[in-house]
Amino acid sequence: MSCKGAGVAAWCVALLLFAFPSFAASPASSPAGASSDAAACTQASKAVERSANLPPRLLDAIGVVETGRPDPVRHTVLPWPWSLDVDGVGYFYASKQEAVAAAERYRAQGAASIDVGCMQINLQNHPSAFASLDQAFDPAANTAYAARFLRALYLQTGSWPAAAAAYHSQTPGIGEPYRDRVMAVWPLAGRYGGTIVTATGFRSPSASIDPYHVLTPAFRAQLEQDAAFRAARNAAMLMPSATPVKAHRRPGALQAAPQIAGWRDARR
Repeated sequence: MSCKGAGVAAWCVALLLFAFPSFAASPASSPAGASSDAAACTQASKAVERSANLPPRLLDAIGVVETGRPDPVRHTVLPWPWSLDVDGVGYFYASKQEAVAAAERYRAQGAASIDVGCMQINLQNHPSAFASLDQAFDPAANTAYAARFLRALYLQTGSWPAAAAAYHSQTPGIGEPYRDRVMAVWPLAGRYGGTIVTATGFRSPSASIDPYHVLTPAFRAQLEQDAAFRAARNAAMLMPSATPVKAHRRPGALQAAPQIAGWRDARR
């Protein structure tokens, strides 16, 4: 989150310092592994959306745009908590400790702009957001601050899509493309007035957009392959039991049973 534009940085700080009470420091995260790390931002977003009265999954959609990373276990894209952006260059770290150490190092080197955590809170524009870098990278604290800020932007703009644009920037021409990316990820965008511009230039509800559009080509291909396999498996399961299986086999179909077993085992 950049919160750019003439006078906007000061407005952001004042808004959050005086319009909303500061939240208490959250206990340091102690994830059991990479799988729990990958789910940390989404879990924190769900909790804070309810308490901050935000539309469901909007905060998570912003997180995906900010720090989305393919999760090979869940076969989706999830916000990554140990993310850092330094002067426009993004980094993923394996642990909170590594991310905090990197942020301290870049600060010592005089980096002008540093965005941290699930929701990429800019430390330059929000200097009083967190008591420490350790708190800044805590998923609960990071998403709670982002939720307060997003709610304030909604009260200012009167629109959730407009608030999503302002979350990134209020400079004309910068916030709008960001808003469209968020609306394309947010499953409920159409319900709250969100639209995006398709390749043909037609503005339509984001629910009609290709669900794989935010993925890397390789990960997209993997998901599409899995989807095709599930469709073939479901079609095979619907075949009449009296129909001879051999009559419908294609070359290579003899391996279908082991493939199905492997597919099921991999997802347990």
